[in-house]
Amino acid sequence: MAKPSVKKIILIVWVVFSICYVAYNEWSRFSLYVMQRSYQQGVADAVGKVIDESKTCKALPVNVGDSKATLINVDCLKQPADQNKAPAAAPQN
Repeated sequence: MAKPSVKKIILIVWVVFSICYVAYNEWSRFSLYVMQRSYQQGVADAVGKVIDESKTCKALPVNVGDSKATLINVDCLKQPADQNKAPAAAPQN
């Protein structure tokens, strides 16, 4: 049996290493893309849920870790323009 030459072995090792490196690099890019898309979708879902809940004009408690806040839609706090006006004085003759 003939021994493979050193150049042939080095070439095979280099090709295998290159294929593994490219595969790892592409996998890393793909997994980062999936994580970013998942994060963006999660943010969009959370904001959409807050908007939907705020339309009920009820106080909405929000917690993040130790931070807490209660949110309410500003449109629910506004009163109709007719109620904000002071009553007109009766005309005097």
